Amino acid sequence: MKRSVLMVTLIAVMLTVPDSAVSVPGRFARHQVKVFFSDADATDCSKTLRFTRWTSGRDVLDDALNWLSRGPRKGERADGASSWFSKKTAGMIDDVRIEDGTANVDLDDVRKIMSGASASCGSASLLANLNKTVLQFPAVDRVVYSLEGSADAFYSWLQMDSPPGNG
Repeated sequence: MKRSVLMVTLIAVMLTVPDSAVSVPGRFARHQVKVFFSDADATDCSKTLRFTRWTSGRDVLDDALNWLSRGPRKGERADGASSWFSKKTAGMIDDVRIEDGTANVDLDDVRKIMSGASASCGSASLLANLNKTVLQFPAVDRVVYSLEGSADAFYSWLQMDSPPGNG
């Protein structure tokens, strides 16, 4: 009988706690993050679709980018999502730091895997996926990307100038 009452009490408590704040002792709280993939049906290359992911890590920005790096799921692709990110790029986020409102995101050298991303529409699509995923977090005002530590390598690949002071 005591076990039944305890179980009913536990279930009642679980039902009153919002899912976004679920925490297990010894683990981190679960957080809902968004990842943004390109809208395959849009004529505007920077148009995105938003999808939800759950993370229980300490660094939600890093977790969100790692979800993004895996690309859209099969059902999301069926719903019109597309991206330069895929199973081939999963785990290619090397480092993520936020300093004074600037997110510094370092990627593995993805130029061979994402060779078409350097075209104008390709870079607009890639940057929309990245920027919308990164800039959803209030602690981030701007973002600088790099390939294996080089912002110049990232931005020259996309035929853009590096942000000032970040070469």
